[in-house]
Amino acid sequence: MDPTLQMILEHGRKPTDQGFELQVGERVIRWHSQFRLTLTTKERQIKLHPELWAKVSVLDFAPTPKALEEQMLALIISKESPDVERRKFELSSLAAQMLLELADTEDSVLQMLSSCEGSILKDQVLIDALAASKDTSQAIASKVAEVEQTEEEIDYSRKAYIPLAQRAVLLFLAVQALSHLDPFYQFSLQWFKDIFSAALGEASKQSHIQGHLQSLSKYFTQRVFHSVTQALFNATDCCSPSIFALECLR
Repeated sequence: MDPTLQMILEHGRKPTDQGFELQVGERVIRWHSQFRLTLTTKERQIKLHPELWAKVSVLDFAPTPKALEEQMLALIISKESPDVERRKFELSSLAAQMLLELADTEDSVLQMLSSCEGSILKDQVLIDALAASKDTSQAIASKVAEVEQTEEEIDYSRKAYIPLAQRAVLLFLAVQALSHLDPFYQFSLQWFKDIFSAALGEASKQSHIQGHLQSLSKYFTQRVFHSVTQALFNATDCCSPSIFALECLR
């Protein structure tokens, strides 16, 4: 590691009358209290020396399989059952709003109690406000319970599409694994979602849900495989299909 960077990471500061100073090469620089050093990389797997791990904070912004599954599931429902997905979004927003109102009501009660002077039982204004606050809290809590129950019913109807969402995640991870063959094989999540969305609209419809999901899964797998193989180099197109297939069989 460059000695200059080593000094910064180790906070090799020297106290002075005006604060702190840092030796950077041949220069002495005044250390600002709000200075932050941020380094970025496109590498998926970061390899650092054990001593360096103790000096830095590593943030991995790569989406997790569970987060990918949620994105794919939302995309499927928006195409297959748009009313269900819209209803779920509305209910989630409503529940968050009501919980916020409930928190504001509780804060208001606490503020009134803390500012009350003398006996609470003799303050009729406070008693009326507490009674009204209690009624409001009970009404909001009841509505929140109803919304949560409705959300559970919607989530139950969405469960039928989870296997297809999991299949989509598996395919995306298989596509990402091709970068081990050649660093030029970079496929974005947005590219993958565009193909997925197009496949959902192009696949043949079937009345039975299980048959429909199997048809979607088969068609989407073929669509992704065809799109990926068109972008491969001749030097790797013989082994890329094997890696893609092995990743899908995991």
